[in-house]
Amino acid sequence: MRRNYARKLAAAFTAAVTALSLMSVPALAATQTTWRVSKSKTATALDANDRTTVTLSLPSAEEKLTSDIVFVLDKSSCAPATAAEAETLLNNLKNAIASSKATVKISVVAFDGTDHLLYPLTNYTGTNAQISAIKSLMSVNSIPAAEHVGGTNMQAGLDKAHEVLNADTSVQSSRKYMVLVSDGLTRLFTGKDGQIKDIYYQYAYGKGVDDDITPKQAVYFGMIDEWDLARNGPSSSSANYQLPFGDWNTYFSKVAAWVKADGDTYALNYAKYGNDPTNMVKDANGNITDSSFSYIAHKDSANHAMSVDRAVYEAYNSYKSMVDSGYRCYAVRVADYGFSKAFMGALNNLSGNTSDVSFTSIQNGILYLLASGTVTDEIGDHFDLVTAAGTCPFTLTLNGDALTSVQDTGNANVWNFGSQLADGNYQYSVEYKPASGSTKEQFVWSINVPVKNTVPIQLSYKEQLVNKETADGTYTVNTNGNTVLAYQDSNGSKGVPENFVSPAVSYSVASIPDEPVPLGPTPTPAAPVPSSGGSGTVTIDDDAVPLSGSPTSNSSTGDRGNAALIALLLVSGAAALGSTIYSQRKNHAE
Repeated sequence: MRRNYARKLAAAFTAAVTALSLMSVPALAATQTTWRVSKSKTATALDANDRTTVTLSLPSAEEKLTSDIVFVLDKSSCAPATAAEAETLLNNLKNAIASSKATVKISVVAFDGTDHLLYPLTNYTGTNAQISAIKSLMSVNSIPAAEHVGGTNMQAGLDKAHEVLNADTSVQSSRKYMVLVSDGLTRLFTGKDGQIKDIYYQYAYGKGVDDDITPKQAVYFGMIDEWDLARNGPSSSSANYQLPFGDWNTYFSKVAAWVKADGDTYALNYAKYGNDPTNMVKDANGNITDSSFSYIAHKDSANHAMSVDRAVYEAYNSYKSMVDSGYRCYAVRVADYGFSKAFMGALNNLSGNTSDVSFTSIQNGILYLLASGTVTDEIGDHFDLVTAAGTCPFTLTLNGDALTSVQDTGNANVWNFGSQLADGNYQYSVEYKPASGSTKEQFVWSINVPVKNTVPIQLSYKEQLVNKETADGTYTVNTNGNTVLAYQDSNGSKGVPENFVSPAVSYSVASIPDEPVPLGPTPTPAAPVPSSGGSGTVTIDDDAVPLSGSPTSNSSTGDRGNAALIALLLVSGAAALGSTIYSQRKNHAE
């Protein structure tokens, strides 16, 4: 069994898990981490005036604001400290979804020698009764006595969590969260046949791995302490559960090689042999009487994966499979052993977290899409940004509600949104930058406060198609050039910049047939005939005049007409042009 476990676990919890509190603007950390920011960029089809509305969305506009959270608890990590941390997280989740259109579903899985679904995936409403029910499952080992299986099988708990998350097809992978809480010690695993497996090691009390033993002295265990002695030698008595071979990569590479070489040669059914099959498999003289019993010999542990090694290998790969599925995974360590730090740290590294995470960082990851950031957006080569004099060309909405824009007093190309912060910046601002030299026409959207996963923010603006093709055909053009998001993740760490995918729009060009040349005097046009619904006057749509200049005599964007009508459009529309292209134009001849 695990030595001095209760005392060590209590001390480790105090050291490993900090108090929860919601962060306003998380502090900037120096580390570079891998993150995935949900985002999208859309454009409407060109209207009759060759304009499109482009919208940037954080999170993605296509993404449903629904999240799944599965807690996976080692039976030994179920404690009042765990419950207290979880309760704070649950209360903050309740507050986050109360004023939004988001929904959250929660499940609780526990594992001993196998998995136990304690709380099926359930819509979370945040009632006192629901929080109390979830908290009670985490405060003590709540696995029903009738279901109890000895040992620790982390792989089984992780696989059950994967099953629960995978079954909910209504939620996108990036909004699925798995929170593992464990001391990082596991020794059982699940075989391909679905049975719980253990690997047994020949051992003799008081003997080292280099000592000779007799068959009568031999006992057969698949326990953690025997693994510790075999892997770490005499030093294991003074410092429990150290990391073999000094570093994780060396240890795990050896484990992977052992597992590959051994296969399932030593993987036996735990239900049959239990923790100590000694009296079951040998006689009084020490002879093995069970021909199906395979074991690692006392002096041969350096060449094979023992129970802990194989269990760690399987749990690591189960965790990795969830990361590969796009789920956001966290490993909260509640013990301070060297092996625990290394193993749980390796799991967090798989999912782009720092080596140690707390409920605070998990909470931020669930609640916040990012802490702050900037979006640099280039206007497409075939477009110009559209604005009307004195009017902000950008619309910013938060949770569907438009924010008021204020033109900056120091820079006429800057518009501010939201309230002003203590440092003088606004919550959001957009700066327009006209084309200059090799720099394309663009704008920079600054986001100076956290973006919540439950409260989408969208920036929209209009673009005018210019420099159109003249030859017959249908053309598809991107509305934008490069659009890059630079950001701090939910815990303030610098993220790797991510690109938005530029949308595209299409338009058609068709030839205008030549007018026949009259042979005699030009006939006098007949007076206009009133239609049944009007006065008989011709109404010209001002916005139908292309903003980039006069059309050529042989092109249109899909409409057919005659030269006289085009001339009339030019004369009438030029005087009534109601909007302009903002600032300087790109050189469309390039």
